[in-house]
Amino acid sequence: MQKLIQIIQDIEVSDDRDFVASAFLLLLEEIKKAISTLEQCKSFSESIEYFDILQKANECVGKAYYIHDLKTGSQLWKFYKDFDRADDTRQRKILYDEIRSGKYSFKENRD
Repeated sequence: MQKLIQIIQDIEVSDDRDFVASAFLLLLEEIKKAISTLEQCKSFSESIEYFDILQKANECVGKAYYIHDLKTGSQLWKFYKDFDRADDTRQRKILYDEIRSGKYSFKENRD
């Protein structure tokens, strides 16, 4: 999780659009690791720390997307949309249940 936090901090202080674009790849890898770790949490209360960090990652993606006019890949965009309301406890619980059940995916649902 420390690596994810460091990537978020690096993106937030950078004015270099190219750096931010390349950091998005690392950010996505670390987000996937955090979600995988969250999946192992035995209770919702255990997951709070991970949701707090994922919420920061979500805010980071949003700011970089708009400030640097970056286009995200489809997986990072899906994360951004899915975790947009990760500040809300009910939404966190929904995401937690989906992640724990193995139903969460970074692929767009095109039903």
